[in-house]
Amino acid sequence: MASLADFESLCTQLYNPQQSQLPSNEIAAKLSGFKNPQQIPQLRAIIQQSTNQFALFFAGQTLKDMIGKKWNEIDKDEKVKLRNFLCTYIGNKGYDLPNHVKKEFYSVLGALVKLGWFEDQSNRDLPEQIKQYFIKPENPKLSIIGLQLLGSIIQEINSKNSKHSLSQHRKISTSFRDLALRPIFESALFAIKEVMRSPDQSDMVRELCLEALKLTRECLSFDFVGIFPYESTEDLGVVQIPAAWRPLLEDSNTVEIFWDIYNKFPDFSGKELAMQILVLLASVRRSLFSGEEEKVSYLSKFLNGVIVSLRNQTGLNNPDCYHQFCRLLPRLKTNFQLTEFVQCEKYKEWLDLTAKFTLESFKQWESASPKVYYILSLWMKLVASAPYVRNADQENSLESYVPEICSQFILTRLELAKGIVEKEGAIENPLEHEESLFEQMEAFPQLAHCDFEKTMQTFTSTFDPLYVQYRACIQNNGSPQEFEILEGQLAWLCYMFGSVLGRRHANASKTKESLIGDAELSARVVRVMGLISERLKNPNAYQSESVQRLELGTLKFLKQFKSIYLTDSKLDHSDFYERFKRLIQVDSELKCLNIVITKIANNLRIWAKSEKIIRKTLKLFESVTTGYSTSSMACKLESTQFMLKNHSPDTFSFLNEPMNLRHRMLFYRILTRVLFNRDGGEEAFIQFLQPIDVACAQIMQVQNPQELTTPQGRFALAGLFRDLRGICWACINKDQYGYFFDWLHPNRIVLLHKVVQYCYQYQDVMTPLLQFLCEFVLNRGHRQKFGTSSPKGIILFKELSKILVVYGRQLPNLQVPSDKEYEMRYKPISMSVLALMRSMSGDYCNFGVFELYNDSSLTDSLSIFIQLILKIPPENIKAYPKLKTNYFGLLEVLFSNFLSTIIKFDSAIFSQLLSSMEYGITDEDTSISTGVCSALNNLCDFYISNTKTKKTQDGEVLQKHLQQNPAVFHRILQQFFRLMMYEECSNQWSISRAMLSLIVIDPGFFEQLRMQIIGSIPDDERRVKLQEAFVELMKDVEYNLTTENKDTFTSNMITFRNTCKALL
Repeated sequence: MASLADFESLCTQLYNPQQSQLPSNEIAAKLSGFKNPQQIPQLRAIIQQSTNQFALFFAGQTLKDMIGKKWNEIDKDEKVKLRNFLCTYIGNKGYDLPNHVKKEFYSVLGALVKLGWFEDQSNRDLPEQIKQYFIKPENPKLSIIGLQLLGSIIQEINSKNSKHSLSQHRKISTSFRDLALRPIFESALFAIKEVMRSPDQSDMVRELCLEALKLTRECLSFDFVGIFPYESTEDLGVVQIPAAWRPLLEDSNTVEIFWDIYNKFPDFSGKELAMQILVLLASVRRSLFSGEEEKVSYLSKFLNGVIVSLRNQTGLNNPDCYHQFCRLLPRLKTNFQLTEFVQCEKYKEWLDLTAKFTLESFKQWESASPKVYYILSLWMKLVASAPYVRNADQENSLESYVPEICSQFILTRLELAKGIVEKEGAIENPLEHEESLFEQMEAFPQLAHCDFEKTMQTFTSTFDPLYVQYRACIQNNGSPQEFEILEGQLAWLCYMFGSVLGRRHANASKTKESLIGDAELSARVVRVMGLISERLKNPNAYQSESVQRLELGTLKFLKQFKSIYLTDSKLDHSDFYERFKRLIQVDSELKCLNIVITKIANNLRIWAKSEKIIRKTLKLFESVTTGYSTSSMACKLESTQFMLKNHSPDTFSFLNEPMNLRHRMLFYRILTRVLFNRDGGEEAFIQFLQPIDVACAQIMQVQNPQELTTPQGRFALAGLFRDLRGICWACINKDQYGYFFDWLHPNRIVLLHKVVQYCYQYQDVMTPLLQFLCEFVLNRGHRQKFGTSSPKGIILFKELSKILVVYGRQLPNLQVPSDKEYEMRYKPISMSVLALMRSMSGDYCNFGVFELYNDSSLTDSLSIFIQLILKIPPENIKAYPKLKTNYFGLLEVLFSNFLSTIIKFDSAIFSQLLSSMEYGITDEDTSISTGVCSALNNLCDFYISNTKTKKTQDGEVLQKHLQQNPAVFHRILQQFFRLMMYEECSNQWSISRAMLSLIVIDPGFFEQLRMQIIGSIPDDERRVKLQEAFVELMKDVEYNLTTENKDTFTSNMITFRNTCKALL
């Protein structure tokens, strides 16, 4: 680089490509020289001298990347110099640096501390030094920098990087927790207290307070146990504060100071941070406290704080503060028992104010709707705990509030449904957000069953008038707005009915009253279903989103109804059916099932244009036909028989809609399963396939191939293959698969050959076809048992090979846009490879027959697709998980059972297969690296068996291949040692097996590698220990591949790996 100005110019162009005079790859090439550890002094000089934000950002980013990837290549003294330089530089200039540059430098310093935590005592001392030299009350600017630095170090320590295994991360994390985290937490508390005591309330002092609050939050969010680096405390629910922190938490000022900040801090950002900290403090583990008195005292501070906030409505007009406040309430109950709440002096006042807050929040449905779950969750947990408060002196008073809260929730949801329509899209509809809706419905039943009689009164008093209004609206052809309001309100009730159905209060059993209540609710939903059918007689109703939401509500109810009253369990539901009979003349499980199946059949016929309803209906159908009892009963029903005999698109028009194409497989999978549950034999199966037969015949009769490539033709083909895939999936035993195979071959399989010949360039056809083939050749549950005298296994592979060979020869000729490379080339290759892999590992075809009779089916299909996949750049294979999984799965199969076949390929192809193993063994997916190790182990066994144990022609061919790429085994062995010594490795057994095989093949190179690894250690003491570890590694190990010898080496490798982890 000619000068600092040139460097700054390149960095500016790099991050501002629209102003660049050079191509981005040329700029990157010129700057790539700085990514070498030898350039660290120059990068330090650039940071020291430059004021250009882009140059500083590049320097920080490059240092962070270098530290993460090349830590062992950086000299120890250079690490110390860089750390000390950054501390000085940040202290002098950090406050005035742009935020993005500052964060990069903080991150570099944090990475230096984490990776060098056990290398140098000075790294462990750094947090304390930052406290001493940066955090000074008389210098707010320097204190702000110090607090930010400590927060960045905590973030870096708390995040797992690829350099460390989980055990190494935990070791560093727990050491940092024990040595540094508490003093940092105390420093943050000290800074907050100083600010609160200071009369100076300038912007600088407020900024200092905000940074201290952020640092406190980082400390409490720390992964104290060191095993959840990716999960948040929100998900885990409990903050595992160490016992050494007990005095800090039991000190009354610790909690109260954050309540003071929440109530007094002028900015909402400070209030929100304080409330986030209070949420974390409310989540500390119960076992931290010395005794019951301390627990109650600690809880009392939170109840007092909540009382003050609710009295004064502090911060509740700010959405962020309101959200955090709502989070706090259920957290208190999660961590403390209701008994402890009752013991608090101000429990009743807290309960009264919280109940009023709850009712007010329900009424403010315009803004508070997303927070309702937190509030419901609090009351759900309180109600669930009520039976366990057995002391007569401890009155929980919940029965005075919960019924009213439950009633208000019901009424306000109906008001919300009306308000959404009247405000015309100004409010989000919660019915459109399944996840949050279902969270509310999970919490609601506990409240409803607290006083189920009153809940039922509210339900009936709201539902019955709405039902009458809805019926009148249908009869009188009401306005769209009337329909939308009524259907939204009825949808809410259907969801609530479904959530309450079958749920019981914690201290209740399936009493007669609750069963009668379930019958009352179920009858009302069935009546609504009848009104929906009346409503849909108007063709325009299908366009209404509100009627679709109501339909989804009834489906949710039916799903819950099925799980309670249509199961294989033989519970007494006589009281339910007795009341149900009085209400709607239904008195048995079979008749209830008939209602459900009829509803499913009707939905599939009439809701062709609603993908969501079709999807939910099919999921319900699947659940109904999964259980043995319900599936057996369903087969007897007229609606089911109708579907089995009339499943063509003429009857079920959803099959004609492109939006429902993906659901066709599930539809036919369910129908086929129901057919076989009815003990349908081959004759019934053939009769069932008649509509499919008609579709196949129509396609076969097409004389002009161009007709197949029209949009209509392609849609018909895609639908047919999805149907066939669903049918094949449901053939789970030998007889059922035999029926399908005999139906398809030989008369109809020619259809597949015809399609692949004329439609190979259309992925909307080829993808379903290939997916069907993958299912057809899969030996799921050993269903492909053809018998010793049957040629069907060989026929199956030959047919697959013919199709794939035709398709594979056409693929290279496709003109593929760069943005559709995966969709049009990689994906079909991946699925073809998957079909090959499944057929070759299916254990139903004797592949030796092909070579014996000079049949090229196996070699043709393999050679085509291996060449195709090897043309894909390795980085692209790694980028697409399915492609990668299928490719390495095929490799494992090939090197396990087909070595004699693949060694006949060209040396260039064989070399590429070996080279791909190099990046396969380092893949993050353990199943892939394990498969590669297995393949490599089989190859080494084959090599030794055919070149050393005995000389064979296959051995000579293999040796010629390896001579073309002589260093491949050496590189793989180096990779193995790097993995074992430095990386996280969960498949040690597989790797150790492959390692021994490579050592036995070339012991001379192993000795060279051993000396090279030992020589790379600069420390004499560690070098000697590593040398001893290598001696122990080969102790009692012989140069052969017997099982006993492999076991010895594997055992030694575990010890060797543990030694390396301690040393390196």
